[in-house]
Amino acid sequence: MDLYTVGIWKIKPGKEDEFAAAWQEFLGWTAKNQPGAKGAFMLQDPADPQRFMTFGLWDNEDDIAAWRATQQLRDYGAKTADLVEEGSTRTMRLRTQIRGGR
Repeated sequence: MDLYTVGIWKIKPGKEDEFAAAWQEFLGWTAKNQPGAKGAFMLQDPADPQRFMTFGLWDNEDDIAAWRATQQLRDYGAKTADLVEEGSTRTMRLRTQIRGGR
């Protein structure tokens, strides 16, 4: 089954667009430069616009570890540190998947 990097974020008020732009730029770099990166998604809660979830789809844990060791990830973290009130990240394995057929 697929592996995902998952982030749950609470962004400072008024910083949502800046956070989204920085994430998009960094994950664009990731998609072009990191082996094993298969795609990424960002969700924003319409009822709580400061709350975001991010997902990155990966081939394997070694590729995730290599990505987490990059200077680019450290730079991204430094760039967004003043935008984030709280956040956490995890590596998660897809357990089940159900798709609609209509």
